[in-house]
Amino acid sequence: MRSLCSIICLWLLLFSFCADANPCIQIFYDKGSKTSEPHYIGRIHALFIQNLMGHFPHWKQKLAPIEAYKKGELENCKANIYLGTFYNTEIPADFLFDFVNTNKNVLWAGYGIWKIPPAELARVLGISYKGLSSLDSSNLDVSGRPTFYNTFTYKGEVFTKYGEFDRKDPHKFNAAFEMVLLNLTTERSPSSHVLSWAEHNYTHDQAPYLINQENRWYISDSPFSFTTEQDRYLIFTDVLFDLLQETPLYSEVRPAFVRFEDIHPCLPLWQLEAYSRIFRDAQSPFTISLIPIFADPLMARVDDLAQRFTPLTKAPLFLSFLRNAAEQQGSFIYHGITHQYRDKKNPFNGMSGDDFEFWDALRNAPLAEDSADYVLNRLQDGFQLLKQAGITTHAWLTPHYQASPLDFIVFGQVFDWNVGRVTYFPAESNLKELLPGHLSFDRAGQDGQAERLSFFKHLKVSFPENMLPNGQFFPFEIFGDFYGQRLIPENLGNIQPFLNEQVYKTQDIDEMAKSAKRNRVLRDHWASLFIHPVLVYPPSDEGVGEYPGDGRKITELIRTIQSLGYQFISLKEWTKQHPMRERPQREEVRLERN
Repeated sequence: MRSLCSIICLWLLLFSFCADANPCIQIFYDKGSKTSEPHYIGRIHALFIQNLMGHFPHWKQKLAPIEAYKKGELENCKANIYLGTFYNTEIPADFLFDFVNTNKNVLWAGYGIWKIPPAELARVLGISYKGLSSLDSSNLDVSGRPTFYNTFTYKGEVFTKYGEFDRKDPHKFNAAFEMVLLNLTTERSPSSHVLSWAEHNYTHDQAPYLINQENRWYISDSPFSFTTEQDRYLIFTDVLFDLLQETPLYSEVRPAFVRFEDIHPCLPLWQLEAYSRIFRDAQSPFTISLIPIFADPLMARVDDLAQRFTPLTKAPLFLSFLRNAAEQQGSFIYHGITHQYRDKKNPFNGMSGDDFEFWDALRNAPLAEDSADYVLNRLQDGFQLLKQAGITTHAWLTPHYQASPLDFIVFGQVFDWNVGRVTYFPAESNLKELLPGHLSFDRAGQDGQAERLSFFKHLKVSFPENMLPNGQFFPFEIFGDFYGQRLIPENLGNIQPFLNEQVYKTQDIDEMAKSAKRNRVLRDHWASLFIHPVLVYPPSDEGVGEYPGDGRKITELIRTIQSLGYQFISLKEWTKQHPMRERPQREEVRLERN
């Protein structure tokens, strides 16, 4: 009998271990009322959480509209999140009851918290509902902008909310200014359970932003609108570790990553020599985002018809530069084939590096010929050219971070790792059925192409009409996003001293260094940035050098990041050390509305 009990106890222990090894998280979002306009924000923000959960690939994801909630469902998973993005959502009474009674971890963000009875709200979170904040147009800041709660303290650092007038409509102020205002009650613990305070940038009033009481968390807004590199969104990414009870991958030394962007065969030789000096002076690994073919069909820059299309195999000095870079700890990213589209403005001038390649920026829609065949054939052409040049790339970077959902799925299947930010749609197809795992792709030749193309013939992805793409950046590596891509983050952005038609926010070297320092209080956050070719010009040409080819400030930034305890990775070596891992499993409940 004792032996039987021991076996049963051992079996139960193993069962418990296996269950914890593959825990699940439920993400509930607002579908919107039957009488309202379609409400996509809830699904988009839930998608962003799904992407962040890609940092924890062993977690199963369950996604459902809050309107479909059934009694007791909070008990189904180890962790739960509800995003309140629609003011008039009819939150089921069963969810309200379960939220205040569950022993599972649960985080509520945004609207609807006032629907919990006041006594229960005080009991489980130590707060009472006060109201909603508003945009204060009567009291302007020193730059003439309306004021609101736009700074957030967390772990001794200060995070922000974006707020600027729209460049196209100067009467429109872009900001996620509204948040739930709370009072602290005396029934539970004092302000020690407030993990983050928000502050009004005119009155300097403070309000609780992030509350934690035992197994419950509350955030006073949905932290995914107008996000920047300094945003309170980063607080949410850190709180995930507490909600999931996950251990960080990194402790003392954090990864850093720098890429030199839009490097193509027609860059001037003096500019390439400036980059070589930066590489030598920084004495750290670096990466080059490589455009294999320079195209300028409308002659925006070149004045010789013969130079309108220049592949890297026809640029011996450029190839010499690439080989020299490889000897100095350099790695390469495949950054589009031409980084522009045919012989058209898309939307700027038709030139490589300036225009979109896999997205119709004029119509804000997929390309007319967009298909898996089209994308794979372009990738194959580029792979053949790279093979001829003797260049091996180690990741993919989508030009301007933008393509159709179908294209991103293809990129996620073809490449082991992608780099940077991504634009997302809440695709209406069931993506789980479209993602078979990693697709073997012959990057050097034509063998197997027919098999690859036949596999993708069925691949169709639809999304709501007239929906604009929604971008997201990541602070840490993602082992599988909504499209199946494995992503190396880019969370510091780039040095951007001047506004232009592609830029909505300036950023200088000091701000990037401050972001790197700020992020040290956040778990697993990288210091990942990119450098544009123009930055080695003087300020008169939108650079940061004192003279053409001056890269000293760029080197200074790299050294500053190193001094903060970050270590720059070699993309080539890092991808070798991080082979394919399991991708997140997900399932979704759909709620149709008539």
